[in-house]
This record gives sequence, structure tokens and C-alpha cells, in this order.
Amino acid sequence: MRRQEPLFNAPGCIVLSLAVLLAIHFAYWALGEAFDDQVLVQAAFLPARLTVFFSPHRLDLLAQQAANDPVALERLRALQPFQIGADLKPWTLLTYALVHGSWTHVGLNAIWLLAFGTPVARRLGALPYFGLCAGGAVAAALAHWALDPMGAAPLIGASGSVSALMGACARFMFSPGGVQRGMLGEGPPPPLPPLAALLRDRPALLFVGSWAVLNFIFGAGAVEMGLSEAPVAWVAHVGGFAFGLLTLGLFERPRGVVALAREDREER
Repeated sequence: MRRQEPLFNAPGCIVLSLAVLLAIHFAYWALGEAFDDQVLVQAAFLPARLTVFFSPHRLDLLAQQAANDPVALERLRALQPFQIGADLKPWTLLTYALVHGSWTHVGLNAIWLLAFGTPVARRLGALPYFGLCAGGAVAAALAHWALDPMGAAPLIGASGSVSALMGACARFMFSPGGVQRGMLGEGPPPPLPPLAALLRDRPALLFVGSWAVLNFIFGAGAVEMGLSEAPVAWVAHVGGFAFGLLTLGLFERPRGVVALAREDREER
């Protein structure tokens, strides 16, 4: 049987990820604007909700500031639809990554997920891949929260998870054979280099540096360039990227398990 072309041979977990993101956005788009607030209240991550749950006095303080501060008043009004208080909605640390604001938003994330998720999924396998994506989403949300604990703008989009995949790729894609084996799945994956080796790897450092610069530029100017209707949460991207870069080794399967799994596939 003729071998499939690599372009159409993405791992099943990547295909599933893309299908879920596109299906959810189609449903969100089909529901129309009448359901926008309900979806955001139930699924988006709101920094202020997390803060007020643990420090209720912060909401009272904001209300006091609103009497003399137009910015505080605007933020207080933005928080009203979310009815923040005793309801934490912890699932929003993950569900926000499944919701997107536009077809352009979900389309760009889908492209980057396919590009960087494929080598990570080939290296880790399906379950660790999903674990890394989930951890990246949580790390991105917490980084976004740390920047503005009383933020009233809901965070949505899979960019945090995609950034985690990018950070994970930086750990191994520039090692000998990393690109070919990661993208095409040819041969066993190269050993994971230690983090210290990254500081001596010029291509890897160039990749990380370029990503950081572009992330800041697009994050700061996406609205002005017409790429987004809302400011890009670039700090959330940094949180996701750092998570993937620093924790990839925790998701690695033992080398013996990888070898046995590969031999089993070859026998079939």
C-alpha cells in the first residue's frame, strides 16, 4: 500500500483537536449574538472572578473607586454580566481555550496547532499531548490573571495551549534529526536535551527570541493592524510557552515504552 503523504497524515489526536475547535466555533457562530454573553459567562476565563472568589473585598474596593474613577466605573460595569462573587467556575481555566471570537481567530490557532502539535503528539502520544495542552491552557490563564487580577475582559482562544506546543517544540526540534523525526515521524524521536543545552543552541535561542518579539509586537498592535477586534493576551501566550518549554520532560514516556509501542505498530 502506498504511504500517505505527511501533509495528510497528522496524528489522530491532532485531527480530533482541530475537529473539536472548529465544531465548537461553528456552534458558537450558529447560535448568534443573542447567546454571546451566556457562552462567555459560562466558558470564558475572567481574571476578576478568580480574584473576587478568594478576596471578596476587592469588588467592594472597585465599587468605591468607581465613584471617582471613570476607568474603575467602566470596569465595574463590564463585570456586571458575569455576576462574580461566590461562584468560581473553575472549569473556565480550560473551557476558555475551546471558544474563539471569530473564524480568523480559530483558523489561525488551528494552523499553528497543526504545525506545532504534530511533532509534539508524535513524540508524546495522545494522552500526554492532551495533558500538555490542558496544562498550557491553565498556565496561560494564570499568567493572564497575574498581570491584571481584576481584569474585566474575558479570555478566550486556544493560543495558550498552542504556545505550550511551541515551547515544547523548542526543546527538541533543533536537536539532530529533530525536525525530520518530529514532523514526519521517521525513526525514534531524539532524546530530550536538558534545559541548559538550550542556552547553547543558537537555532533554538533564535526561535525562542523571534517568538518572543513577534508575540509582543502582535500582542501590542493586533487591534491597530486589524488582526483582532480585542487586545491579544500576549502575557497568556508567554505563560503557555514557558509551561511547554519547562515541563515537556514531565510528559515524556519512558524510552522503553516508546520503543515497544513503535515495534507494535511496525508488526501490524
